[in-house]
Amino acid sequence: MLLGPAAISLLLTGCAGNSALQTTEQPVSDSSSMMTESTPVDQSMRAEDALEAAPRYMREGEDALAQGDSSAADAAMMQAIMTLQGVILDVPADAQPSMLDTLTQWTQSYEDRFDTTIEDLIATDEGLSALIADQSDTLSPDSLLEELSVDSFEVVLDTTIVEVDALPGIPDTVNAKVERMLTYFTENPRGRKAMTIWLERAGAMIPRMTPILRQHGVPEDLVYLSMIESGFRNDARSWARAVGPWQFIYSTGKTFDLEADWWYDERRDPELATHAASRFLRQLYEHLGDWYLALSAYNCGEGRVRREIRRSGGRDFWNMRRLPSQTRNYVPTFLAARKIASDPEAYGFAPIDFKAHTPRDTVYVDEPIELNAIAEALEIEAKVLRDLNPALLRWCTPPNRTKAMLFVPDGFSARFDDAIASIPAEKKTSWVRHRVRSGETLSVIASKYGSSMRAIMDVPANDIKNPNRITVGDYLLIPVAPGGKYGDYAALYAMNDPELPDGMQRRIHRVRSGETLSQIAERYHLGLSKLLRWNNLHKRSVIYPGQKLVLYQPADLRRPGSTKSSKSAVAPSPISYEGKYRVRRGDSAWSIAQAHGVSTADLLTANKLTSRSTLHPGDMLQVPLRSTPEGAIVYQVQRGDTLWEIATRFDVSVTDLKTWNNIRDARALRAGDKLIVRIQQGSQG
Repeated sequence: MLLGPAAISLLLTGCAGNSALQTTEQPVSDSSSMMTESTPVDQSMRAEDALEAAPRYMREGEDALAQGDSSAADAAMMQAIMTLQGVILDVPADAQPSMLDTLTQWTQSYEDRFDTTIEDLIATDEGLSALIADQSDTLSPDSLLEELSVDSFEVVLDTTIVEVDALPGIPDTVNAKVERMLTYFTENPRGRKAMTIWLERAGAMIPRMTPILRQHGVPEDLVYLSMIESGFRNDARSWARAVGPWQFIYSTGKTFDLEADWWYDERRDPELATHAASRFLRQLYEHLGDWYLALSAYNCGEGRVRREIRRSGGRDFWNMRRLPSQTRNYVPTFLAARKIASDPEAYGFAPIDFKAHTPRDTVYVDEPIELNAIAEALEIEAKVLRDLNPALLRWCTPPNRTKAMLFVPDGFSARFDDAIASIPAEKKTSWVRHRVRSGETLSVIASKYGSSMRAIMDVPANDIKNPNRITVGDYLLIPVAPGGKYGDYAALYAMNDPELPDGMQRRIHRVRSGETLSQIAERYHLGLSKLLRWNNLHKRSVIYPGQKLVLYQPADLRRPGSTKSSKSAVAPSPISYEGKYRVRRGDSAWSIAQAHGVSTADLLTANKLTSRSTLHPGDMLQVPLRSTPEGAIVYQVQRGDTLWEIATRFDVSVTDLKTWNNIRDARALRAGDKLIVRIQQGSQG
């Protein structure tokens, strides 16, 4: 969705001038006149309203501050920031820099008045990436600025750079900002815990990364950039979809030759990603001529840094106050982390236990083979093979490559071909042969088996060129993991989870209609971030009835709902799968039942009501489990969703969505609402 030029003009004229707060009152024309013919009504109204409201909130904040009401000012200014960030990605690319500048100025103005605490800018044991992943529902402006900056600027490979001479080292600076970060990592419980974990992981990762940095002629100290980015975790993943120890987004990784798809992601491989990061950082330094600026560009984009150089008329990082707030704290964080990691004992930490890096052999596989089968043939533990190949995302070598690269222990390449030849054909892969039925789409089939459209298209035998065109009666080969019809892709992730202690038992949860990821995590007394990581999901992932999720609990913990006690743990209490609904003005028992896909009789019975009962706004009703019509799914509305976006996602019309769910006012859609979506032929889900 792109906003019309009138909408962008409305915001930019309202935010013009040397200060983003120097807004002017302007009459607002009827929002319908701002729409382009191609802009859907529901989404356009929402975006137009946001662009009109954001400057108004900022003015209200300034007025409240002038009157001495700091609490109201805080709330209004934060509302302005959050309102603007909600639509900034929807404007055309050429308007984004100006809007991003406005958002940066507003954030700076907010910080100048309310002094955002440093804790809000520092991540957890997973590095800076975890801050965004953990707060994706309530992102701070600083986190959003970081995300926008990374994703908004294209990285182009500079082919003129020759890696001959070693670049100069990264200078050391000790000032108030660096001292503040040192204090955070040494005295703040959260910061000290994160640094302790980072230093423990450093012993294995630094020996793997520093020879590669040295090979590319960049300072070996850049290894600490990986430490603050990801906490040295190969599986670190930010809400902005940056992945791996060096936190590459897909496009930048591809620029520096890191392959990534559903089967395989080289951004997770420490050696391959370090080669790419070395090339990227060298390019940034040679373009900007200063390591602090290069580090800033790694965080928020080279274009953003160049604009600030032009605006400020200088190249001193410490004087660039209009860089995104997280970027201004990024360099001090790096300098503090380097100082501590260079001499941990001086700061009260245990010395780093460096581990010798074990070399690995490279072999190639020309067919999809399960990793467990390869490990058995090589007579090694499966975990060893997985640890050597963090880029492999699934249970087998990728079927979409003529030759898939695989790492094996040092010295094993000589007998690899003979070992592979010894694997029986029936043990090499797991497949389901599926016959396409009337009304099925590729997205429905993928969901049924816990697979993905891309994975099914990657199988050469399926010969699918267009995901919207599959023929009824055709047979498709569906790749599934061992252990069941729906597959179990999460097991591979969980086995590599360094936070998984001994004595944990693997369990399977089959998703029920109406469940959410948060409910499932709460049911099993788990952290949501772990459930997401074990199943390769993020907070906005859509789950479907019948889908299997993997989770881990102490082996002696009873399953939810068990009436037997456990001496070592308290079993979670049973959960009710009936939803609740608060009656709104104009609702009737029939309309509520229609909206939730249940019968009016069932709704009345569940609430001990009769057809003559009167409903009042504010009444809370229990909603029984809906029965999903054949060929339909239940979709739970996510924060920020609109009917138009949902309709586009499932290739249906907004009118149909309203009809199926008895929706009268599209603006009444709320996060958590459940919609019936009748999947049409050609839906991409």
